[in-house]
Amino acid sequence: MSNETNSAVTPPRLPIANWLTWVAVAVALLGLGGLAVYQRVVRPAPQLEIYGEVPPFQFLNERGEPMTRDNFLGTLWVADFIFTRCGGQCPRMTASMVELQKWLNQERIEDVRLFSLSVDPEYDTTTTLQEYALRFNYDPWRWSFLTGDKPTIYRFIREGFKLGLEDAPPPGTAPENEPIIHSSRFVLVDRKGQIRGYFDGLDPEEMKKLREAIRILRREKN
Repeated sequence: MSNETNSAVTPPRLPIANWLTWVAVAVALLGLGGLAVYQRVVRPAPQLEIYGEVPPFQFLNERGEPMTRDNFLGTLWVADFIFTRCGGQCPRMTASMVELQKWLNQERIEDVRLFSLSVDPEYDTTTTLQEYALRFNYDPWRWSFLTGDKPTIYRFIREGFKLGLEDAPPPGTAPENEPIIHSSRFVLVDRKGQIRGYFDGLDPEEMKKLREAIRILRREKN
């Protein structure tokens, strides 16, 4: 057999540097694959604490319809507490709720409801609340503005949501355009009526955390 024939059938050899490169690539790919499996299967899903349970209630919405806790059970809900003649933080809180409504619609998330309960119910009639809601282009299917008996509302917020509320603060402790002291917190409630998080409605970073918390709760089974 000639030397020319032997040269034709001998496979070319890769330089050792090329082999090392391929081995390194393979190891890297295996590592990334393992990390992906760990993140999806092994690593436990983040959990949100339970801070209590929202007590039963019955209020009227902006259309004069009775609304109870049963209307919200089975869905996630986000609550805040405002009043329409507030010239301080309430318009900013409502603007944050508008952004949350837009995000939910853009993400096509249908199992999250919103409600804003008045802390000034003697002024905030259902008609007043509807006018206020329309100013903010609310979606009545998703967002309810509620009012009712003042002592009942105040007890509901203080005892049910564990939030501070004062309609007659000492002189000099409240701004003139916001005579009722109340929390700027948005409260996230799960499908069972359990409180799962508090988020400052005036802080954009807190609102991002609220959106992530909604994603986490939507992955929970019932």
